[in-house]
Amino acid sequence: MAAATHHTLVTVNRNPGSRRLARYWIPDIEEPHWHYNSGGSGKRSRRPSLFGYVYCTGMVDGEVAHFGAHGGPCPHRIVVHIPPQHNDPGVMEYLRGVAGAKPGSRRDLNDFLLAETGDFLLTEAGDRILLEGNGPRRRRVSRR
Repeated sequence: MAAATHHTLVTVNRNPGSRRLARYWIPDIEEPHWHYNSGGSGKRSRRPSLFGYVYCTGMVDGEVAHFGAHGGPCPHRIVVHIPPQHNDPGVMEYLRGVAGAKPGSRRDLNDFLLAETGDFLLTEAGDRILLEGNGPRRRRVSRR
């Protein structure tokens, strides 16, 4: 496992399902964070993924799906997904450390809210509860 340095490349894509990959220098990945919505299309997922901001023209190589419709003329900041399967474990460990604790899944939130209030909430307000760390923590699954 290599340590992340300023000369480390990070592979990104626009959303977890995208096959278009680009590589950026690690200092060019701004504000790593956990979220349920992908960049671009805003697809929602059940589990939080690691995302960050980059400039659409700042990649070292590759390409990300990008139309320039949201942020005006290029270059501008876009949200990108940081896929663990395409990055060194040391890079992912560093970025996860910057992003902070991973929130629980949306299913965990629903179970928590149902137990606490008798109702559940699948909205941005519910996501905010998880992302701010006020809801349930990530479940640990025992594998035998």
